[in-house]
Amino acid sequence: MDYVFVALKSMFCYLYLIILLRFLGKKECSQLNIFDLVIFLLVADLMAIAFENGEGLINGVIATGILAVIDYFCSWIALKNKKWRDLLEGKPTYIVTDGKLNYENMRKLRYDMDSLCQHLRQQGIASLSEVAFAILEPNGQLSVIKWQGLEVESLDPVIVDGKIMGQVLASLGYDENWLKKRLASQHAPDIRDIAYCVIEKKRLFFLPK
Repeated sequence: MDYVFVALKSMFCYLYLIILLRFLGKKECSQLNIFDLVIFLLVADLMAIAFENGEGLINGVIATGILAVIDYFCSWIALKNKKWRDLLEGKPTYIVTDGKLNYENMRKLRYDMDSLCQHLRQQGIASLSEVAFAILEPNGQLSVIKWQGLEVESLDPVIVDGKIMGQVLASLGYDENWLKKRLASQHAPDIRDIAYCVIEKKRLFFLPK
């Protein structure tokens, strides 16, 4: 009977975890932010403890279910609020901007030249002279934009989810009045109805919500 009970618990835990992970959403391991990773680790530990203690299985289900609801709620808020999204998922960090290394950012992240060169080689890039922008993403991956075919003035959008990114505009030497005039000249919708807008060399590229 003990073997049958263990088999039934294993089947239940397997099905329950599949349902739970589907509820949390589809993400690759490399796309998990710190909050997601903590939730997944806690779920694994709680279910392991619950599996060892047959009487505590229902408590494990309740605890992991509460964590799943918290994660789902935080993900929903992050979808609606960029500040909350940045807090949970972190911000990308520029390692190379306009072909220039940002040593200060590298020191803050403890990211050395050997790691940078390794990541560039993995993407088939032999020299930093080919790189216009290199961004270390929150998941630890390095995104590289080459000079060849580069059309944007900045990789950062100036409008996200209907809100103007003032710091990005200021870093490019523009202000909100300039942005509004350019949008008006391109017959763009109201700023609140724009999901994404980036400054290209010859125009503004925007996508409505």
